Amino acid sequence: MDIIELEKNLRKHDHKEEILEYVKNLNKKEVPVIFDNIHLARLININEDQFFSVLFSPKNHMTTFSIPKKRNGKREISKPSPVLMHCQRWILDNILYKLKAHHKAKGFKKNISIVDNAKEHINKEYVLNIDIKDFFKNINNKKVFILFKSIGYSEKVSLTLSNLCTFNNYLPQGAPTSPHISNLILIKLDNRIEAYAQKNNLTYTRYADDITLSGSKEVYKSIKVISEILNDEGFEIKKEKTRVQPYYSRQEVTGLVVNDKVSVPKEYIKQLRQELYYIRTRGMENHLTFNDKFFVSNYREYILGKINFLKMVDSKKGNFYLNEFLEIWDKR
Repeated sequence: MDIIELEKNLRKHDHKEEILEYVKNLNKKEVPVIFDNIHLARLININEDQFFSVLFSPKNHMTTFSIPKKRNGKREISKPSPVLMHCQRWILDNILYKLKAHHKAKGFKKNISIVDNAKEHINKEYVLNIDIKDFFKNINNKKVFILFKSIGYSEKVSLTLSNLCTFNNYLPQGAPTSPHISNLILIKLDNRIEAYAQKNNLTYTRYADDITLSGSKEVYKSIKVISEILNDEGFEIKKEKTRVQPYYSRQEVTGLVVNDKVSVPKEYIKQLRQELYYIRTRGMENHLTFNDKFFVSNYREYILGKINFLKMVDSKKGNFYLNEFLEIWDKR
């Protein structure tokens, strides 16, 4: 607690009781007391010119580019400048991480992976997958402002914090604050869907924009219910990615097979094995020329990424392919 700043505000304002109540409420939630922009800049430990440049000229502090999605389309990424990143990291570490997301939200949490998300849906009769359309773009500045206001910050401070965490009026992919903010804002949605799931003996989890419900045939009726809940909360279902997977077909949750255990799809392992076979038989350079996709420098990271993903799900298989790749790489 900043005693000097508190005394200064008590001298400056007539409503001393309100200020003390403001401080008390924030202290209860174990978040920093912030009185105004100058105070926030000092807490973040940047000079005022830098702070106001970030706050009032956000376009000068964001680099936006697109990367291809795994299947179709492109994903827009907005990368913050070092000074904006510093501000956002401070907000994340000192404010946002003091607040817990819903226990059914599995994405963007330390020591929790897509494996933990998938495990909850093993050996179920039916599995329903629903994607939220334009997930981050539908979390606008107003929703972020309301989040900070609900923590107990004043309107002016809440507006500043929400402006530092949004870009072009929505959560930018690429900002360190966006993932946890999305989880916090969706707590009400998670509560509503979990209540519905419990009432109908279904299992519910959400990994970022991927909603999964599993259990009986009731999941077919769930599509309409979940769509209505999402609409109420300002979101929309991505209809083309909504699917029900019965027990007699391959059931996937966030890219992992869950019919009787969590496993990587066979095609994934087949492709990895094929890549290693071609490296071994053609040689690295010939394979890359034939493939016409990678340079040697990033190809190694690409293969290691695929192996580490497999290792996360199946350590035995992952270590087998890791040893094979390292042996081939050393001999190239």
